[in-house]
Amino acid sequence: MTNEEIWNIGLEERTDKLSKLQSEYDRLDVECRKAEFEMDMYARLREVNNAMLYKQKFSEKYEKCARESEKLTKQKNALENEISVLKKEIYYINSLM
Repeated sequence: MTNEEIWNIGLEERTDKLSKLQSEYDRLDVECRKAEFEMDMYARLREVNNAMLYKQKFSEKYEKCARESEKLTKQKNALENEISVLKKEIYYINSLM
């Protein structure tokens, strides 16, 4: 097996993985934006004048959304770093060819 064939195999593996990670990143981005929207919604709802009966419930939901948003953001950032590394690997392999 030649070096070029090995490079092609490595390139194909990384390209496939990049595609999967990009799809996962896109999904996480949507989930993250959804959690941020809900967090903002509950923050506003708990501040409404006539929301005293529901303030505790809105506060609980806000806290839950804030934790979820933080978790999703961390996952998204980790995935972003992994994607960046893969792109650099792909660039390097392409430069060898």
